[in-house]
Amino acid sequence: MVERVALITALILDRPMCVECVTTRVEMPVDETIAIIELIEGAVTVHREIRRCVACGNDRPTVFVDQPAL
Repeated sequence: MVERVALITALILDRPMCVECVTTRVEMPVDETIAIIELIEGAVTVHREIRRCVACGNDRPTVFVDQPAL
């Protein structure tokens, strides 16, 4: 489980990606992907906006996390 949280966080870190593309990349069912995104939201701010997905290039609802300030 920890590996999946880390993988999804890495995928959406400062790169807007739609849930469908995240799901495809992590090879998990959509409901599990959404549950992990909600878990990540407990620790950091996950933005949900209609933007261009970096994976498929379509304007869709995307999720992303801001990179932490150094």
